[in-house]
Amino acid sequence: MELHQKITAVRDVLAALCAGLPLLGGALPVPVLTEAKGDLNAELTKALNSLGLSVVVIAPDARSVQTAPGTVLLEVRLVIEVSEQVLLNQAKSAAAGVPVRSALEVATAIVAAANRAPNGLDAEGAPHRAGLNEFRLAPEPLRLIPAARPTYHVELSTEVLLS
Repeated sequence: MELHQKITAVRDVLAALCAGLPLLGGALPVPVLTEAKGDLNAELTKALNSLGLSVVVIAPDARSVQTAPGTVLLEVRLVIEVSEQVLLNQAKSAAAGVPVRSALEVATAIVAAANRAPNGLDAEGAPHRAGLNEFRLAPEPLRLIPAARPTYHVELSTEVLLS
């Protein structure tokens, strides 16, 4: 696996975990977007304008935790942004006959599901061991972001060994 692929792998595992939440599926599924989707801004706008709700997973930065000759251990920060166009979300939900899922409800469900979940870097075929290769919540894992619409950030991190 290429070095950058380790970071995209943990991002994609987290996106798949979010996409698998029952709250985001059903009759009105909400796509979970990453940079891999291509034009992220266009996809985000499309999701907000068609559903009134969007979920985006990014890995914006990393910091060095430990460096030894030939190896680098990074703590990779991951952010899940959940945004809502409130009136459109309510109208689309009513039209589809499904309960309204607010940005706060979705962000809270992600916090509950992602904490200590495996990050996808366990060795192939090896059982997952608690405490290793897991997502960890940030000290302030859920934050309302000043924006024109309700937008929450869920912040987590995980460690990635580059060698």
